Amino acid sequence: MASLRKQICLVVGSPRGFTRSVLEALLKRGSKGIFACPDKNVGAIELKRLSALYGPHQVHFSVVDHTSSLGLEAVFSKVLDTFGEISFVVNSTIMDSVEIKKKQENPKDNEKSNIGFLALKYMGKQNGFQGGTLLNVNNSEDQTTCPPLHTL
Repeated sequence: MASLRKQICLVVGSPRGFTRSVLEALLKRGSKGIFACPDKNVGAIELKRLSALYGPHQVHFSVVDHTSSLGLEAVFSKVLDTFGEISFVVNSTIMDSVEIKKKQENPKDNEKSNIGFLALKYMGKQNGFQGGTLLNVNNSEDQTTCPPLHTL
């Protein structure tokens, strides 16, 4: 696994408890990134706190519905647009699998998407990226979809 220094990170999940500790550890080591959570108010408060500690250019916030594959993919795209790459993804959502909502999204899509798949798509060497690390710190007992730590 690469050093945690100077990584470009995406942290998906509410910035509380363990997830907050991981996010802060990354920022303390000079990493930059975006944290994405579903609660706009919690995210805004945490962004203000983290920006005061680490600077407004080091950390960004995005509201995301973890159950929306298009929403999750938009956050991955935002990291690329903002920082030019993604090298470390932390997934602390309750479940890694995301069912595509046919009524709200593209009705042609009828498969499952997950953060592991999106990490591979946006960091994988087979897609022209430098590779990276996916850390699943969710509460799910079923780690068969994606192992807790995966190097891409």
